[in-house]
Amino acid sequence: MVALTLATGGAGAADPDPLLVTPVAADLGVVPAGSVAELEFDVANHGDEAVRLRYIHGECDCTLRVPVAGHVAAGGEFVLRATLDLDGVDAGPFEELITILTDHFRQTELWIPITAQVLASPDARTIQTAKD
Repeated sequence: MVALTLATGGAGAADPDPLLVTPVAADLGVVPAGSVAELEFDVANHGDEAVRLRYIHGECDCTLRVPVAGHVAAGGEFVLRATLDLDGVDAGPFEELITILTDHFRQTELWIPITAQVLASPDARTIQTAKD
């Protein structure tokens, strides 16, 4: 199941959250069961200090593989690469969530939702999603 959503804390316009994830979500559309999707998200740090991505986790490790941690320098970017494996997933709506825990006091959590409509199909294929 795949659903990734990005949510950030709201500190106000004068003191914005440092991290921005692009794209903020992944909708894979209609995909056959057994498909594998390679996903990429840019995590940009617009703040003045480095931010440690303490823990990156998919809701279900059985379908979604992500790195366990990362680091984003001030003004830098981190490319989050995730692999979604729909082998054994039932046909129908699919949702998964990537959670990122950080060491930043204003933005301790980010969420990236992933959604798809899984079709019953014996033909597996690989899906490559482009970054925005």
